[in-house]
Amino acid sequence: MRAATAAAIGLFAAVIALGAAEPSHAQPVGQPTAEQQTWRFEGEEHQRSAPSWLDLIEQYGLDRVDRAIRVDHLIHQGRCREARDLANAEGDRNMALRVRQICPGNSGVVTPRGRRMRGDG
Repeated sequence: MRAATAAAIGLFAAVIALGAAEPSHAQPVGQPTAEQQTWRFEGEEHQRSAPSWLDLIEQYGLDRVDRAIRVDHLIHQGRCREARDLANAEGDRNMALRVRQICPGNSGVVTPRGRRMRGDG
């Protein structure tokens, strides 16, 4: 009887020791970590902040979206004068102003983020 009691106490002590060895910050199964939640919310925010082409066409019209794409291509090719002329010819003052803000000069390539390349002359 004493051997059985000692064995039961030993087993109980082992179970307690194993339970204490588990990290207290264990994540419940199926629950996302804080990092996963951050990525999820940032992804959702990005999707909300970037309208689709259909949203842009619905809001501004096909002609203006097409003109904006052509102006953007001209800017990134370094043809800023032509981009400004296109925006001004269509009477789109906001677009012409944006072209002047992005590339005030007449030469040089502009990066996709609207920055001027240096050292090309």
